[in-house]
Amino acid sequence: MQKAGASSEDNALSPRDVTAEVIVARKALTELLAEQTGRTGSPSSHSAQDPNLAVVLDFTAALVADLTYAKKFADKSTWNRCVGVYIAPWLPDQGDHGTVFAETVCKHFYAIEKVGVPQVFDP
Repeated sequence: MQKAGASSEDNALSPRDVTAEVIVARKALTELLAEQTGRTGSPSSHSAQDPNLAVVLDFTAALVADLTYAKKFADKSTWNRCVGVYIAPWLPDQGDHGTVFAETVCKHFYAIEKVGVPQVFDP
C-alpha cells in the first residue's frame, strides 16, 4: 500500500544519462559543423582537429543536451546564445552564420524529439 503523497514507480521517469546525451550532441555538432563549413565552399581557417574547437564543441554539446532535455525548441534566442555565439568564430563566413547554425542544430534535435515523442510544436 502506498503512503499518501508517494508516487507510483510506473510513473517515474527513467534517470537521465547526461553523458550519453552530451556524446550524441557532440557527434551531431561535429557533423553539422562539417556540413556547414563544406557548404560554404571556402575552407575554414580552423582545423577540425584543433584542440580549441574540441573544447568549444564539448562545452556547446553540454548546453545542447540541456536545451534538448528541457525541450526549449521554441526559444531561438537561447539556442543562438548557447550554440551560435560559440560556433560562429569557427565558421568561414561569420556574419549571421552562427545564428543559422544554431537554428539548424535546434531543428535537428527537434526532429529527433518529434520522432520520439509526438508533440504539437512546429519551429
